[in-house]
Amino acid sequence: MRHEAAGITTDAFPPHFDWRNEKWPLTYKHDPGAAVDGITLSLPLTALNQVPTHRIDWLVPGLLKEKVLALLKTLPQKYRHRLQPLDDFAERFCDTDADRNESLLRALTRAVEETLAMKLPLDAMRPGELRPHLLMNFRLQGEHGGTLALSRNLAELRGEYGDFAAPSEEKAAVLQRVDLRDRFATALKEQLKFVDKSLPRELGMQFMPLGSEKELKDQIVAATIERTCLAEQQPVDGAAFDARVATAKGRVVLVAQEIARLAGTILAEYAALQKKLAGAQKAFPTICADIAEQTAALMHKHFIAALDYERLAQLPRYLKAAALRLDKARTDASRDVRLLAEWQALAKPWQREYAATRKTGVADPFLEEFRWLLEELRVALFAQELKTPSPVSVKRLQKMWFGRPQPMR
Repeated sequence: MRHEAAGITTDAFPPHFDWRNEKWPLTYKHDPGAAVDGITLSLPLTALNQVPTHRIDWLVPGLLKEKVLALLKTLPQKYRHRLQPLDDFAERFCDTDADRNESLLRALTRAVEETLAMKLPLDAMRPGELRPHLLMNFRLQGEHGGTLALSRNLAELRGEYGDFAAPSEEKAAVLQRVDLRDRFATALKEQLKFVDKSLPRELGMQFMPLGSEKELKDQIVAATIERTCLAEQQPVDGAAFDARVATAKGRVVLVAQEIARLAGTILAEYAALQKKLAGAQKAFPTICADIAEQTAALMHKHFIAALDYERLAQLPRYLKAAALRLDKARTDASRDVRLLAEWQALAKPWQREYAATRKTGVADPFLEEFRWLLEELRVALFAQELKTPSPVSVKRLQKMWFGRPQPMR
């Protein structure tokens, strides 16, 4: 009812984004610095590849002028001063019936060029300098409405989730699990809030080479829910879901702390290995390149959430083994060359078949298991003193590889 709120109407800030025969909800929040500051468009996964990028640029009428003005202010002074007053120019532009079927940046650039009677450089306006609330925020939702991802980068979302937009049976099962995990997170929000506050800040610093502190916390939460709520068969109804939540409430904090401790150990070993690699690069480029490839596969950005706890618990040993390998190479580099050739004789056929299988979108349990046996073989070859949970050797793995039933093509 305040005078300054007179412009807050459903015309200026519509409740939905309308596209063809679809209506997708829009929500608004003024909370600078928050992930949901500005406008959030909630999209079902099936609509991810349908939403028109060019229309998204224009936001909603109530924020268009602010965005146009912000873009104009990124112009170099020699162009900007000829458009003064910028506020009036922005007002006129917003009042024109501009074609929404092209990007806002292109339409605005053309309007400026027509006013100045000259061509602008391609980078004259710099949308990368806009404040976050002037970019559409996307909340990608699963089948049951749970949040799969929150991002202001539509291209990034499509890169990560676009293949799931027409889910196969296997992909649909993966997304259903993610959706269910989000429902558990909502039901356990008080416990998870405590987890978020209690995680040590230094853990975020350790994770910085891989990602942000928020990404780390999100993964620890996801891994915690997997262990406390989804270790058994998925609940079949609401009563089973509620019972699972009740059981998990007393375990969530302890399990999260356990995962955080393990993550800290892994990240410490990773940092120590990176330091050793930097010092050995000139002397042993081939060995360092192989270890770098190994660690890139193990220590990717989402490694905590991607691996179950039992697999995760093996990472410190794999990283220690790589560090020991570097130490041993200093006294006998030729031994490393010979052992690496033995390992690659098994790894290369696996890599070729694994890559081909991934393109089909169907997982092969044998190939998944063999991937970890290859990691164990690295330990057995390069750092025997660290031991393996069960006997592993080149001959054993050769027998497994060549003796298995061949998959149907």
